[in-house]
Amino acid sequence: MNLSELYKKRLQELAGIDESIKTPEFIYHGTNNGAAYHIQKSGGMKINAANNNEPYISFTSDLRVARYYAEMKGGKYNGVIFRILRTPDFSLSPKFKKNKGYEWITKREIPLKELEIETKEGWIPLEKWDIIDKRVIKEEEERKLGKSLVGRTNSPFVVIYRAAPNNVFEFKDRDYVTLSKRFAIEHAENNHIYHEEPFHVIQALVQTKNVYDAYNPGEYFYSGENKKGKEIYISKGDEYEGLDEREKSLFESANIIEPQIDNFLSNFESAKKYAYENIEDVTKCFDAYKENSNNMHNEYCYDNYIDLIHEYVNKYNSVKNEPQIEIYRLVKLNSIGDLDLKEIGKHWSFEINGVGDYGGSHPNRTMTKTGKPFILTALVNPKYIDWEYGFHSFIWYGTDQWECALNNRAEVLITKINNEKLEKPFKATVGFYE
Repeated sequence: MNLSELYKKRLQELAGIDESIKTPEFIYHGTNNGAAYHIQKSGGMKINAANNNEPYISFTSDLRVARYYAEMKGGKYNGVIFRILRTPDFSLSPKFKKNKGYEWITKREIPLKELEIETKEGWIPLEKWDIIDKRVIKEEEERKLGKSLVGRTNSPFVVIYRAAPNNVFEFKDRDYVTLSKRFAIEHAENNHIYHEEPFHVIQALVQTKNVYDAYNPGEYFYSGENKKGKEIYISKGDEYEGLDEREKSLFESANIIEPQIDNFLSNFESAKKYAYENIEDVTKCFDAYKENSNNMHNEYCYDNYIDLIHEYVNKYNSVKNEPQIEIYRLVKLNSIGDLDLKEIGKHWSFEINGVGDYGGSHPNRTMTKTGKPFILTALVNPKYIDWEYGFHSFIWYGTDQWECALNNRAEVLITKINNEKLEKPFKATVGFYE
């Protein structure tokens, strides 16, 4: 292990206590959250997992030394300490001349079932500890999937959110998720206070068929291949004063990260690569075409997706630098007075012929059957468009809907209702309603 002279000196100070070599019941290992997560998922500690060219795994009988390494590797918030019963295969390390029992090494890989992790609830078997949520996994849970979301929403994909430690950026199979950004933010803040370390919220667009009910209301399981998430919020801890989702000023004063224009749409090749890597149907189609390009179905599927990608890239590049563009949305209301200007909705269309009653009633209203259709025409700055979400939708639905999905912070200017121009246009905020 290539330690600096400072670290060598510090370890020698820790290990230089004049007392006989002890035979400890437990020995310890300091690392960080990311390594702990990998150890848990891979089933144990492997030789040379850290690429340090050491043909052994190192533990210490001095908990202070383990804490030192945990802070060195993980900092104040992400350090992790394991412990294990010392078995006969461990021997004293020859690395330090004055090793009073403080470093033990083994050439045996350590299975997950032998490791315990230090938590605020005491020492917990690592296989029973949720590294991300930092809680005990209950025996009866086993993360059994509940009912799928398919059939309960018209959309083939949904946005999922998750509060996680700041070094976690992926959604993994059987991770707890939520469909509520507010719920995820509150969860991140609660974890920050409880665990005394920052958390963040990540989001991802996934297929609806990969989301299932969990045990608690408002919680779901994501089930599928690892999915990279986008960081949208960083917890504020003691400075957090609450988030009122219906007050734009409070929403903006929270620690929300301004979404960036998705540059993968800047050219056809990068958009094609993104579609292949992130949209399952495109992946299957392209792979089938590559295997047999002479098959009529494969050729049609491939050409169709190529045309859609070209068309969306052209749309993106034609409007991205415009100060504002015209978009359209249909809502069902008993009267125009029921229009909620703080929850105007996310899903719009670039074309008036693309609007439809996809979301049903307006939020907090029971107007699905009784409401009348109102078509809204609005102006919006393209920087408020969720191009990634819209790209997925366009690949699914094409020009029939020509979806223009907006970010939750977006402001629009309503200029027409049912194609009648308003004498005095009025502003509205997208809010959290779909």
